[in-house]
Amino acid sequence: MKASVIRSYLEKFLQDYLGSDEPLEPDEDGVYCFRRGSAEILVSLIEEEQSVVSILSVLLRGVKKSQKLLEALNDTNADCPFAKVYWREEGVVLRLDLLAESLDDAQLRMACGLVSRLADELDTRLATEFQGDLAFSDDKEEEAVEV
Repeated sequence: MKASVIRSYLEKFLQDYLGSDEPLEPDEDGVYCFRRGSAEILVSLIEEEQSVVSILSVLLRGVKKSQKLLEALNDTNADCPFAKVYWREEGVVLRLDLLAESLDDAQLRMACGLVSRLADELDTRLATEFQGDLAFSDDKEEEAVEV
């Protein structure tokens, strides 16, 4: 399947998923961004021999790697077989990848929902224990908005 067809499908899906009247526009790198609670969710199409839709969130920025942090991330990974959480370049990332060729609405909805819920929960919990910066304030009264 051509990347342009997958990208078109992804844009339509995200518009419906977010309940928007307007199409979600990618940034200059082709990444679609939206907000869920204190988390910023990034969705991108990685065009390779086997194209992949990547759904990720940088849970914390500016956090130092430590044995305690890596153990906490490992424990999280053990409890969540579909997504992975890891430390990279002073940030903690939550990521879930799907083969683009076989995507359907149910699979993509589950993946976006899982990453959104986990990111909004984990970022706050990890920030409390390990410091670091959240993407957005953790104000529970704020509605999820597109960024």
